[in-house]
Amino acid sequence: TPSASIPVRVDERPYFGVGKYTTAWDMSRLWRAIWLASAGRGPLRRAQPGFTVADARHLLWWLAHVRDWRKLDTSLRGRAGISVLHKAGWVNQARHDTGLVFWPRGVFVASVMTWRPGGVGASSDRFQGRIARISYDRFRRSGP
Repeated sequence: TPSASIPVRVDERPYFGVGKYTTAWDMSRLWRAIWLASAGRGPLRRAQPGFTVADARHLLWWLAHVRDWRKLDTSLRGRAGISVLHKAGWVNQARHDTGLVFWPRGVFVASVMTWRPGGVGASSDRFQGRIARISYDRFRRSGP
């Protein structure tokens, strides 16, 4: 139940079934929902009223302190006025990073998921950074 305490130990691994997957679109929607929830708006607040504005802001605060500079923010780090809040994940064949990129004119969501049957490495991290930079450049050139 929502009021139950967090378990201290795990008795068994949950069964997710065959075909469990998450897409970059799924992750982008989640990040957008968290961002909107931090202002008391959006689908997450409507679907999960127990997830408060304070919860969303606290989560964003933690994500602002992630120090994994080799992924989405690898090519944006050090640029004036840019902050990247992100959470990466990886296994032998996949590396993903997704998050919010704050810049002087707003915020956008970046999600990059890579997979290679033989395994992934630093090239996936560089690719994620390149996608974030390309996205930033495109947003910077468009609009006011």
